[in-house]
Amino acid sequence: MAHGANELLPEPPGGGGPGVKEEAAWFLRKAEHALRAAETLLAANDPETAVGRAYYCMLHTAQAL
Repeated sequence: MAHGANELLPEPPGGGGPGVKEEAAWFLRKAEHALRAAETLLAANDPETAVGRAYYCMLHTAQAL
């Protein structure tokens, strides 16, 4: 899986106001995508790269808060 795969997701909606929930959902989708990539990389015996994807999963989850 390519590291730039998250670039395929559209940009988040503008911050603040009614779009806040939409922005949180966008970050959670990015987190889920990163987690799936980490699981795939781990299954492919690439733990070093999987750790990086897991980090981005945590980062995007925190950004959703």
